Amino acid sequence: MAIFALLAEFGLLGVGEGVVRLIGSSYYREMLQKHRGQIDEALHLHMGMPFRLELIEGEAALPDTPSLRQIERQRQEALQAEVLQEARTHPQIQALLAQFEGQLKVVRPLVAPQASEQSGRRNGAHDGPRAFGPVPGRFPE
Repeated sequence: MAIFALLAEFGLLGVGEGVVRLIGSSYYREMLQKHRGQIDEALHLHMGMPFRLELIEGEAALPDTPSLRQIERQRQEALQAEVLQEARTHPQIQALLAQFEGQLKVVRPLVAPQASEQSGRRNGAHDGPRAFGPVPGRFPE
């Protein structure tokens, strides 16, 4: 298993005083121990000074100590729900469904969730549907 995939399973407890503290299950902790040298070196390069990794036994959990994997799953679920709602309420899609006596069965996002969408749209902005249309992510209104 790649180092990134292992680290994605850990929740961040804190960064400070030359230590990066992560929380995760013993299963992943044991696997990560094999890569300790590479991780310490990468932390040093990224942080610009020596940092050590401290692994705490426990479970990563939303909202306080989420793992990257949990955050990605949460973003994907939120995007899927938003795209489905947009498809259900979009007037042109509704007109097509009515004209052809169709049903909306499956809607898939054409774009991956963005980091800025973690807590929804910024400033309530809405740039239109992202799941359908002739240009990926755009549907003329």
